Amino acid sequence: MVHNSTASLEEALKELTKERERFKKMQTAHQQMLIDISHGLQTPLTILKNELHRLKKTIDDPARLAVCEKSLEETSLFIYDLLRLARLDGDEHELTLSTISFSTLVKEIVEYFSVLAEDAGISLVSNIEKDIWIAGKKEKLEEVIVNLMSNSVKYRDPQKKSYIHLTVVKENDNAILSITDNGYGISKEDQKHIFTRFYRGQATKEKGIKGSGLGLAIADKIVKKHSGTLSVHSIAGKETTFILRLPLSKKDV
Repeated sequence: MVHNSTASLEEALKELTKERERFKKMQTAHQQMLIDISHGLQTPLTILKNELHRLKKTIDDPARLAVCEKSLEETSLFIYDLLRLARLDGDEHELTLSTISFSTLVKEIVEYFSVLAEDAGISLVSNIEKDIWIAGKKEKLEEVIVNLMSNSVKYRDPQKKSYIHLTVVKENDNAILSITDNGYGISKEDQKHIFTRFYRGQATKEKGIKGSGLGLAIADKIVKKHSGTLSVHSIAGKETTFILRLPLSKKDV
């Protein structure tokens, strides 16, 4: 009886291993397909851009050409995002982390956005705790934070006096970045899917705000590569808060 149970367990484990291998092969094939498609589209898009640039000198309708150029630029950015996401999906794309000052990184980004916020009539207030250190890839984390800040600016409600409140603190063994704005907000249903690739919330569609639906998916993937988490809490039409949690480096624990 014991022998039969052991044999059944071994068979089940073998089958599970086979399923995992099949799934990994499918995942790798899907990733490679996205990379191939993205690379394949880059060349014809580059040719079209060059042709449009040449036509500018001979056609007396710059407005129509500008529309074509804008469409091409949006498509190029979409393909670029798709390629980055496909590469991040692979296990082989592990990041080389080093000890960096998270406080300094966020402060530099806030200084850059303070100019944009002022021009857009947004009150930007920050409270960044000093000397918070994490293990991370600076360029990738910068990409995440810039994406979150850009969204706060992009989705502001022009009918309100807009604000963005940013804080960085230590909490137990984590560095916590919190970004709150009083823009359009995100419905409860949309919050469930906000980090899903290609997903765009209902309010975004209604307001006609363009985007690829890949920005937050890329940000979430980068954060996971840092063993962190990215979450959102929002009340539609009122306020949205994105919370980024990252483990502190050993020198700061």
